[in-house]
Amino acid sequence: MPSPTTNRRTLLGVVGSTAISGCTTFGAQEDDVGIARIVVLETESSSAALPFEGEILARGSVDEPPRIRVVLENSGGPTGGSFGSTPPFSTHGATDEDGVIASLVPENRDIVVGTDELFPDDPTEHCWRLAGPIGFRLYHGYTELDTGDELATEFTVWVGPDEQCLPAGEYSASFAPEAGEGTDPLAELALSFTVES
Repeated sequence: MPSPTTNRRTLLGVVGSTAISGCTTFGAQEDDVGIARIVVLETESSSAALPFEGEILARGSVDEPPRIRVVLENSGGPTGGSFGSTPPFSTHGATDEDGVIASLVPENRDIVVGTDELFPDDPTEHCWRLAGPIGFRLYHGYTELDTGDELATEFTVWVGPDEQCLPAGEYSASFAPEAGEGTDPLAELALSFTVES
């Protein structure tokens, strides 16, 4: 787990938001009622030299599934490691306390095993549900990072074909890029997001 000195970033979506008593809330359109929406995104890195941040690009509506972006920056000296198929974060599922899985589908569809038919144009029964099982190609290459370099990727959030619609709550995932085989991780990265529906 990230240490107590971990850099912690909390990002709230801003489109259509209203501040009430120090909180940020979102007003849903009538047609969006029941659609899972991401309202808070938090990220953590155990390394001060590798801050990990994120933002909500789309909170989720009848027009598009929730979409997030994560960025890792090297603010220390030159380094490198294996960041997997979707640098900097190559974990493709987040779970809630009851084990419900939210699938994190990368913008880079080249690593997705399947076809575009997996991704319906419209939600089904208030869910952005994949049309079939999904898999991801594995990649273990080494990425060099000079001071100031960034790695970024985007994910859309779906439920699997046999999963229930995402219940409200917090979903979390973690990833630990490695400096090399048999070495300690460069950092422990974590993200969590809060879903309302």
